[in-house]
Amino acid sequence: MRTPAANATVPPEALSARQREHRLRERVRPKMPVDAHADPWIVADEGLDALDRIRPLLRRSGQAWEELEVAAERLRRLAWGPSPGGSS
Repeated sequence: MRTPAANATVPPEALSARQREHRLRERVRPKMPVDAHADPWIVADEGLDALDRIRPLLRRSGQAWEELEVAAERLRRLAWGPSPGGSS
């Protein structure tokens, strides 16, 4: 007699959502987590400093420069957090 798989009662969409969440968590997991009391503004500022050190190595034009700006903006958004009204 076969026993059902452990997730046999889980709807496929819930399983898919859990898998997506797991992949996302693994992708964004830092190599070295910050202290529990770390200020997100300071962490983002350090990230922006690191990006500023890369800027001189890139040509002013091109996709790499644009991607650097996108990364910097995302660090700012992460530090700032969601807006109270839910929009920017």
